[in-house]
Amino acid sequence: MFKTVSFLFLLLGVVIQSHAMPLIDLSQPHYQIGKSMLFLEDEDSSLSFAEIEKIPDARFEPVDEDICSYLFTRSTLYYKFKVVNTHSSALNRLLVFETPWLDSIQVKVISPDQTQQTFLTGTLFPFKQRAAEHPYPNVEHEFKPGVSTVYVQIKTRDPFIVPISILDRESLFKNYVSVFAEPVNNSV
Repeated sequence: MFKTVSFLFLLLGVVIQSHAMPLIDLSQPHYQIGKSMLFLEDEDSSLSFAEIEKIPDARFEPVDEDICSYLFTRSTLYYKFKVVNTHSSALNRLLVFETPWLDSIQVKVISPDQTQQTFLTGTLFPFKQRAAEHPYPNVEHEFKPGVSTVYVQIKTRDPFIVPISILDRESLFKNYVSVFAEPVNNSV
């Protein structure tokens, strides 16, 4: 009996740990944070964004890749991750969605003091609404010291390829310039 109970507790620990999210440290840039997130597929798009934070982590699934991809689906996808600001003051960071064709992206940040802020971006919204003038949809948030929880809702008619990065402005533009500044091989 003792062995059975011990085994069940061990199994429960493994299941709980498999859904644990690592904290993303905001003191450095993080590119393509897929493996640090959980996701939930809402196949009939029946959940409201307000309901998502009430869903326990056990209903979410861990993301196994740096870039989340579902190709074609009519589902609404939700992502959840936690960030930590270890500084004594707030840090401004951009959440960058490195796929320019995503129709609607809604982001909710719940700060350590439980205050909430919501952002909208994507191709259905004016370009000027983006925090940084950049081809990739992005939003900017001032993260208070401590652990914040971030929820992301994505809807699109196009392929669901969702690389999410958390960057400061300098890293965003430095990376963007380096991608397009690669030498081109002009051999015939």
